[in-house]
Amino acid sequence: MKRIFTLCVAMMAVFSLSAADGLDLRELIDLLNRNTYKEVNDYLVTRGWNFYSSKTGSITWERGTHAADGHWTLCSVLKDRDMDYPSGIGYATTDLQLYLKIYQTLEANGFVVASTSVQNDNMCFYYESDKYLLSVCSMAQPNESGMRVATYKFVLNAKQKTAEGQ
Repeated sequence: MKRIFTLCVAMMAVFSLSAADGLDLRELIDLLNRNTYKEVNDYLVTRGWNFYSSKTGSITWERGTHAADGHWTLCSVLKDRDMDYPSGIGYATTDLQLYLKIYQTLEANGFVVASTSVQNDNMCFYYESDKYLLSVCSMAQPNESGMRVATYKFVLNAKQKTAEGQ
């Protein structure tokens, strides 16, 4: 009995650590409102995220791509060529707990469903608040071994953003 209790406590610790590793909605909004890509990088790197890639239109950091549980999480700053500040934040994970960490706080943060879309193994909900637009998509994709794995993606954009970050 003591062994079962110890196992349960250990599993709860692992799940709480997993959820603590991801970003929440307030952090995504904060990253979107940063004035430079360097500020975004500094924030993520000091919290254990690793630079992943930089391509035209985005800069991406990763966390947990080699995790023992197989879950991964990516955070991307979407950038427009003519802007020095983030134009959007993308966040993708295979961890249901990290998805729920954001999804369950949408209403409390003023987001309401504007529209929905279901097609080609994708289910997307489009939300808006007074300042932001947010797409939340769930999809099933094959992993490296061919098994279908749920992937959750968020894309956050400001309704309007000026060069001053307003």
